[in-house]
Amino acid sequence: MENNSIQTNPQAQTMRKVNFFMNIAMGITVSIILSTHGVLASGHFSVPSLAISMVVSCSLALCIGFFLPVKPVKDKITANMKMPAKFLVANIITNIFYVLIITSVNTSLFITLAKHAMEVNNVPHSVPRPSILAALPKSLISSYIISYIVTLILEPIYIKIAFKKYGINPKAPGMAPEGKQEE
Repeated sequence: MENNSIQTNPQAQTMRKVNFFMNIAMGITVSIILSTHGVLASGHFSVPSLAISMVVSCSLALCIGFFLPVKPVKDKITANMKMPAKFLVANIITNIFYVLIITSVNTSLFITLAKHAMEVNNVPHSVPRPSILAALPKSLISSYIISYIVTLILEPIYIKIAFKKYGINPKAPGMAPEGKQEE
């Protein structure tokens, strides 16, 4: 009797390695880009702010990639789609998870830090305090657009790198794009 469990199936183990590589590569790259964008867009660039944002973003991205069911959700939603729609919709879904969480946490963190700095520095209460309600929608929209474009560009590149690294031939049977299976 053939056992096709993930533990004994070499192809499944290889695909787990590819998914692991993709989680790390995409998570870190998109986090760095979004962190840089967020700190620059705030109008208060500093190296410590950028470093904090990058650490928070990368940590969140890795946690999302490894602990939230992003892949099962996008696989279920895109199950009956054909390429390229499947790829485009999968990126929409993935970016909703990542951008919503990372941007919300970073924006909240830096608004809180800014308010705290105003209190510590005895800035008069007549000076308006930054508001999460004012900052978050704009930040979410701009971050989502940037993340979606970066993902569209980099994901195919990282997939090729992962396939080459783990010895996967994308033209092998079962690996070709839908509708173009080799016989």
